[in-house]
Amino acid sequence: MRKLILLNVCCMVLFISCQREVALITQDPLVPDSTNGELLVRYAEVWNNADSLITTYEYNDEKLVIAENSLSGSGYIHYDRNSRGKIVKIETWLTNADTAFTNVFYANEDSGKINYTLSYATHGGSKILDSSVYIYDNGKVIKILFYSFEADTAFLGSYYTWNYDANGNILQLNSYTRNDDGSYGFNIGYDFEYDDKINPFFSHDDVRMVRSWYISSSPNNLTKQTNHYGEPPSHEDDYIALVYEYDADGKPYASARTGPAIAPAMVQSRYYYK
Repeated sequence: MRKLILLNVCCMVLFISCQREVALITQDPLVPDSTNGELLVRYAEVWNNADSLITTYEYNDEKLVIAENSLSGSGYIHYDRNSRGKIVKIETWLTNADTAFTNVFYANEDSGKINYTLSYATHGGSKILDSSVYIYDNGKVIKILFYSFEADTAFLGSYYTWNYDANGNILQLNSYTRNDDGSYGFNIGYDFEYDDKINPFFSHDDVRMVRSWYISSSPNNLTKQTNHYGEPPSHEDDYIALVYEYDADGKPYASARTGPAIAPAMVQSRYYYK
């Protein structure tokens, strides 16, 4: 059974309150300053001025992302694209030797709409197979169904629902999981708020939504995430929010996040472009 945790387990989690004064990282001392450029090639986080997380990005000649590499040791992701630029396969290698391969199947060759995915993974020596089914309305993903396989039989373990604002940003994400009686209950939900600036992580690849949520699927930058902990709630709602510094093109070059959901942590981030 899939469980959404407080933050998506990826290198770019969430963010911080504009009501509070914070010091932003303005430069990563390990690399030259580079705020000029179109494509995000390096993203660095520092947690409480100590632990760091650095991710680099690679692109093809069409300026589409083809790889994410965690320099902090969490793994490497490669996106295979077809001649139309659509992701048809995702290959993931983790430092603990676990691997995952996801094949993506579209409604037709010219469509960006995904019918379903099939994923094969190894985890601790065990083999795992699952599938995700995408449901659209007006060209936007509104539901993703997650199926697992047992003895070659598929069963629906959980599903996400999605809502959007007028700019195409993900406004709400809710997760529903299977109960013991076979029904599905509200597990956890998120409400998102945004600025009106350029999100450097944004792409038009719906298959990346499961892993990175709003990060790759919203054209603007998140300013606040409010968390709702199930029905009945396991505890009261809380939030994370973010402040940014922007370059002349309207892209962030520094950010910081905090809030009750990650207290007492503070996370400072730096963005590099080429």
